[in-house]
Order: sequence, then structure tokens, then C-alpha cells
Amino acid sequence: MTEVSIISVDLAEQVVQLHGATAEGEVASFVRVFRRILSIA
Repeated sequence: MTEVSIISVDLAEQVVQLHGATAEGEVASFVRVFRRILSIA
């Protein structure tokens, strides 16, 4: 399992994106969720 040390949240008009990166800058995880799905939850 990769240790994530940097987390970024991108709040766009239609999509919310979450990015996780290691201390070296390598992408560890990436999640994209549409806002219409979040509004249902």
C-alpha cells in the first residue's frame, strides 16, 4: 500500500475530483465524482 502525503481537491462546476500523491509527487490515487451523484447522497 502506498503512503499518500499530498491530497488535492478540485471543485469544478460538474465534477469533484480527489487526488492523492506520494511525497515524491507520484500519483497514488485519483477519484472523480459527479456533483449530481453527491447531491443524491
